[in-house]
Amino acid sequence: VPIDVIDISTTTRQSGKMDVNAILQSAAPSFNANKQSGADGADHIDPASLRGLGPDQTLVLINGKRRHQSSLINLFGTRGRGNTGTDLNTIPAAAIERIEILRDGASAQYGSDAIAGVMNIVLKRNTGELTGNFNYGQYHAGDYNPDYYCDGQSYQANLNYGFKLGNEGFINLTGDVLSTMKTNRIPLNTPVTYRKQFGDGSGVDGSLWLNGEKSLSKTTDLYFFGGYNSRFSDAYAWTRTATTSIASDAIDTLFVPLHTEVPNERSNETLYPTGFDPKIQAKIKDISFSIGIKHQLKNWILDLNNTFGRNGFHYYNANTLNPSLGSASKTEFDAGGFSFAQNTTSLNATRSFNILQGLNFSAGAEFRMDNYQIVAGEEGSWKNYFQHYRLDTFININTQQVTKIDTVWSPGGAQGFPGFQPKSEVNESRTNIGAYADAELDITKKWLLGAAIRFENYSDFGNTLNGKLSTRYKINDMLNIRGSVSSGFRAPSLQQIYFNTIYTNFEGGIPIEIKLANNTDPLSEKVGIPKLKQEKSFNYSLGFTLRPIKPLTLTVDAYMVKVKDRVILTGTFYSDDNIIGTDLVNAGVGAA
Repeated sequence: VPIDVIDISTTTRQSGKMDVNAILQSAAPSFNANKQSGADGADHIDPASLRGLGPDQTLVLINGKRRHQSSLINLFGTRGRGNTGTDLNTIPAAAIERIEILRDGASAQYGSDAIAGVMNIVLKRNTGELTGNFNYGQYHAGDYNPDYYCDGQSYQANLNYGFKLGNEGFINLTGDVLSTMKTNRIPLNTPVTYRKQFGDGSGVDGSLWLNGEKSLSKTTDLYFFGGYNSRFSDAYAWTRTATTSIASDAIDTLFVPLHTEVPNERSNETLYPTGFDPKIQAKIKDISFSIGIKHQLKNWILDLNNTFGRNGFHYYNANTLNPSLGSASKTEFDAGGFSFAQNTTSLNATRSFNILQGLNFSAGAEFRMDNYQIVAGEEGSWKNYFQHYRLDTFININTQQVTKIDTVWSPGGAQGFPGFQPKSEVNESRTNIGAYADAELDITKKWLLGAAIRFENYSDFGNTLNGKLSTRYKINDMLNIRGSVSSGFRAPSLQQIYFNTIYTNFEGGIPIEIKLANNTDPLSEKVGIPKLKQEKSFNYSLGFTLRPIKPLTLTVDAYMVKVKDRVILTGTFYSDDNIIGTDLVNAGVGAA
């Protein structure tokens, strides 16, 4: 099966990229990552994918151990809508020796999420060498908008040093700081009703990572690794103009508006005389630690490990207001946030046997616990106080008298990103137990055959069993033929099951409040959405490797992945829906 091995230090020097997503984007086939603008949380964590599948269908390992996912679920206007993923940029490139990418389904070996493939990040082990880097870069906007001719400046500094731990052991330490500035790609002559700020957000990342190993005896080694990343990022939401046009549906055959342009109920002329650009800010803290013991018991290698990881994401609003408070509103709010924690305990055993031309066998078991939480923001970030309104006056076209007045109440909640409400808070956990067996047999010196099987039981949806067969035949020293067939699965994340909120979207430039109802909400049940279960996949691949001359290697692999029961966000249900329309009106939202 196809495997890429990417040397990070070489690739970094050649590409000039500063974060892991950007490095892989330039070096790895079928890997895609892109920055977002005006996509809420996706402005702060870049969604990435492998082989055209979702961000949540690639499993990430560090030193061969499962890496926890981000707590963020992507909402709209972004790659991987309705998906969770792993934030690769929490791991500084300076701490990484190489990245191994398996571009083939591997759920039968590794469990959930490995539908598209597996990425294994191998941390540095070197000692007695101090390396440091300072990097600078910026974007050149050209003639796109001379007001922002040069922007997006980035500064990065890092240090890496390893030292010996006794006669047989080491600790390798890495510190990294990355600062990026905003870009703006609003074209010239853009109408004032559209966004004034559109581009990458700004941010500051700080990371500390370690990787270590210590020999306890001739047959036992202790190993450990982990890291901490703190990020503060700042991105613009949609512009709130000072005035707005009266909606056409407010006009009937007898009445026309006295003023077509009126104060915008989402702004306030006292606080923001010319309108404003709300800022969505995020404080993201990511921590992980893994410790394990490897022991040789006769011909077996035993590996007992425990890995913990947690990702916390907290929203803040700046340069904003709660319109329902009028000019008395604050301009900054704590909007609440969410977190995801995962603890994995595993025991693996590996052994080689002298059967035919050689058999490698491994088996193991794993116990994993996940926890997902949502915490509410401060009251002003989400509440509608009904203290501020405007009057739209209309004139009768027959009598020319002002005989109709409409009261338009200002919406509640912080503009840009309404805070999480207390009724949105959750604290949910689940467990799962898995067991697997994996074997590779050299039947002859030319023919290799591999097989794997894995069983898992989840506390919230039940059992799943997956298998894989792979083979390689060496025709001669220049040509190999290889292929595989496998089944796979991905458990729905706790984020997908329980995330819920009310947010503001813009449709055709018009703001609308949308309720995102989770899978346990009565609204979901009313429209016939069942409880979530695992995605199922079938993966087929066939290819060859060719080395016609020594310096040249060619690999060609075709693959097909079928995914059943994909977990996604639905389309939009509006307030005129014949099933839940009345519920939406009563909840004060325009859609769900």
